[in-house]
Amino acid sequence: MTRVSLLVFAFFLLLHGAPSFADAGKPGKEVLAVVEGMDTAWSDQDVEQCLTYFSADIDFENSFGWSVQGRENLGRFLEWLFARYPKPDSTVESDNRTASAVQLLTPTLALVDSAQNVTPPGADAAPRIFRTTHIVKYENDAWQIWRTRIWEARASGAVPADIARNGRFPEISGE
Repeated sequence: MTRVSLLVFAFFLLLHGAPSFADAGKPGKEVLAVVEGMDTAWSDQDVEQCLTYFSADIDFENSFGWSVQGRENLGRFLEWLFARYPKPDSTVESDNRTASAVQLLTPTLALVDSAQNVTPPGADAAPRIFRTTHIVKYENDAWQIWRTRIWEARASGAVPADIARNGRFPEISGE
């Protein structure tokens, strides 16, 4: 299945009410724990730990459109990325909140949508909202991140309410 058809399938299920993990208990918590663990390892810039959450055949694309296939290549990419953008000093003030929603697509596939509000350091820095979509698969007795797309949400003018509405992405709550 191509990348495009997989994403179309995932968003079709999202729009048409794929069963939610909200009442599924343990599987939903396990999927969310994988994504949260990866987020923590990413924030710590721990490449080895980060890679433990991704499947061997990961397909990863960030908000710059950089696409990486395979866990080994993702590791090399993260080493480059973290060297280029070092972890900020703990004294840097930023607002970095995340909210996530999990939906079951099949018994072995889950969709995780996350929103992250990032306020870069500096008095003139405007807050930015990033959205991440993960498809997490259950394989070899474990949930692993199989597909990741990261993009920056930007306002582009008003859309008539009868045509479009705010997405189904989770909203970031206040402090």
